[in-house]
Parts: sequence; C-alpha cells; structure tokens
Amino acid sequence: MPAPTPASLGKYVDIPVSHHTGVPNISIPIESITEGPLSLNISLNYHSSGVRVDEVASWAGLGWSLDAGGMITRMVAGAPDEGSAQLFCYSDACGSGWYDDFGMAAKYNDPSCVTNPNTHDTLVNLDANSCFAHYLDAAQGSADTEPDIFTFNFNGYSGKFLFDASRGIQMLPDQDLKIEVLNYTSGNFDSWKITAPDGTKYFFGGGGATENVWSDPSDLGYTNDETLSSTTWYLTRIESHDGHHWINFSYVNEIRATHPARPLFPA
Repeated sequence: MPAPTPASLGKYVDIPVSHHTGVPNISIPIESITEGPLSLNISLNYHSSGVRVDEVASWAGLGWSLDAGGMITRMVAGAPDEGSAQLFCYSDACGSGWYDDFGMAAKYNDPSCVTNPNTHDTLVNLDANSCFAHYLDAAQGSADTEPDIFTFNFNGYSGKFLFDASRGIQMLPDQDLKIEVLNYTSGNFDSWKITAPDGTKYFFGGGGATENVWSDPSDLGYTNDETLSSTTWYLTRIESHDGHHWINFSYVNEIRATHPARPLFPA
C-alpha cells in the first residue's frame, strides 16, 4: 500500500478535478520553475472528495497534497510484479512475480490437467505432486497471478498502467506516453522513464528517490522473513527533447513504521 503522501496524489487519478465528478480545483500556487522550454508549477492542493475513516494524513495535512514534481506509485495485487520472497510452495512459481516470470500464464493453462478424465480426484483435492501444483500455490497466495496497478501523476499528466502477460505496458486509459522500465533486476524495479508527446523525458526512482515498504508476515500470523518491495518512485529529472535543458530533484530519506491493528475477541 502506498504511503500517505503518494496516496493523496493518487486521488487526482481516481477522482479527477472535473465538473463531471463534482470535484473543484482547490489549489494554492507556491512557485513556478522554468528552464528553457521546461516548466514546473509547485502548488498545495486540496481534494474535496471526502476523507475515509481509516485515511492517514500526508505531511501536508488530511486531504492536502504538495504537488512539487510527481511520482509513480502502485497498488500491489497479490505479490509484487518484480517478485519477492513467499511462503512455502510446491512449484517453480514460488516467489516469482507477474513481470518477473512473464511466462507464468502458460503454467495455469495445462490442457492435460483439464482434459484428462482421470484427474477428477486431483481437481477436487489439489495435490502438490500433480500438474495442479501451480494452482495450489495460487490458492495459498505463494504465486503472483495478477498484475499490480501503477498510478502516475506528474506535471499535468496522470493515469494508470499495468503489465500484460508479455511484459507490455497497457495504459488505463490509453495515452500518448511512452513508459519504460530502467535498470530492472530480478526483484527490483529500480527506475522508470516516461516520454511525453513533445519529447520531454521524465525520470523516476533510483538512488534515494524510491519509497520502499517492509512487509513483516509475522503481523499476519506467518513466520517467514520480512520482505522489501518498492511502492513509489519519485520524479528525479525532467529533460528537454534535445537534452540541452533539465530540472533535477533530490530527496531526503525518511523512515516510517505502521502496524496493522488486530481485532480483540473475548476469551
């Protein structure tokens, strides 16, 4: 789950400022930066869609967000797309992510499992030694079977995207933007590049511009080791189409800890 600050900016993607949504533009201008053909407006914005009961305030305040660059953030569906440590599992899908193992879809489409009339018992009682081991891993949450949803919001551009089974990027909705993963290693989306229609390049993440979240399965009753996944990649550089002008961003590291609440039941 994204931290409060990127989550507050994500509201403008889910419920944009528009007469159709009934959300007015409540913005306090702070600064405007220009460098050759590049420009960036910095403002403090308030989203009037309402405050959820469990919503955590960003450092700008509840309902407020500081628009001072941009970011790519994501909501993890199942396990992180780039792969992560998982619970005990039965097949080679263990610990692999939707992007990390882009051929995973084929593992869940074994015709011999479906057409063989002798596999009825296996269908009813999933067997770790059968061709249904991948399904067993999926049922236990040890294998990633669906793509994460990525959200971007920067310099007037906003939207969502996900990876298809061939690692292709699908925009939601379709936009004239080119999104690329940079410096990918198994288990880590290090950085990204988005190219706008006018050729302006926007770089995200890398170094200290990535927000990572530690997940401790012991909070959920499991005992395996903690896992680390990236949830937000902040804008680090804007570069003009000819490469002669740029705006750079730097960030200060921050450590924040949250723990899930456990329901209390009478003895």
